[in-house]
Amino acid sequence: MNRGPEKNAPFDPSHVATEDQVNAWDAQAGHCCTKNNFRLYFGATPACPWNRSATSVFVTAFMEDRVHGCEDPEEIRSTFLTHVRSLQAAYLKQQKDDADREKLNQQKRRTQRNAYMFQRRLMAVSEHTLLKKHTWIIQALGADGMSSDESDHTNGVDPTFLYRRKKWRNPIIDPWLAVIDAVARRDRLPNGKNTPGAHAHRRTGGSATSSMRPPVRGLPINAYDPGWLGKLSVIDRENLKPLARSYDFSHDPDLLRYALTCSNLSCSRLTYLCNRDIVEGAN
Repeated sequence: MNRGPEKNAPFDPSHVATEDQVNAWDAQAGHCCTKNNFRLYFGATPACPWNRSATSVFVTAFMEDRVHGCEDPEEIRSTFLTHVRSLQAAYLKQQKDDADREKLNQQKRRTQRNAYMFQRRLMAVSEHTLLKKHTWIIQALGADGMSSDESDHTNGVDPTFLYRRKKWRNPIIDPWLAVIDAVARRDRLPNGKNTPGAHAHRRTGGSATSSMRPPVRGLPINAYDPGWLGKLSVIDRENLKPLARSYDFSHDPDLLRYALTCSNLSCSRLTYLCNRDIVEGAN
């Protein structure tokens, strides 16, 4: 089984049997593979029926080709099975390394998106008159206070990101940030014209919560989810150092009307955001 000239070269998929191929194989009809279409199965032990059959194919081909002086089929079989064990260990490690590498890359991309979201929101609140008062709380939330997200390419065009709300963060912050995002999009497209730079990506609600990073410390008390906060130990709460005062997570009605010009906000959504009892209910 050739992996290529390099020791850590990836396995050729055409030489690795899939689970479907193993399940479809009829042992009564003949061997699982041939010399020219040789495949091992790494989803089971080297002694599984498929690999035993493949080993027999290898032993026969080895002796026919006379590539080595050994003519003892049992010795060839034993040596090959040892090699299969080594191949299986290398294959499984490579699969795990690939999965770990992709997981790390996903986390890096998510961190980059969080940093971008933070900078975009900070720019929006610092540049818009009706949002300037929120500059300090956006700075306090920081990139670690932004919701994580994961891409969804099901629409086949540009990706939509499903936000994964941080379990420590109060849900009242979500609609408040949605308005800031709408204003940012609106300001990026004055008179319907595009502007340079990356635009805010689409984000839709998700039920999952994200807890990869620790909570942001020292925020106003109502920035934290009440249920989550109530379950903290005395020590954890002391380390969190929440501010005793609440923050007014609401927006000026004029700003909400301005944000409505962005197609991502509907009239019903605007009505919801204008309802101070709902927006500030957990204060």
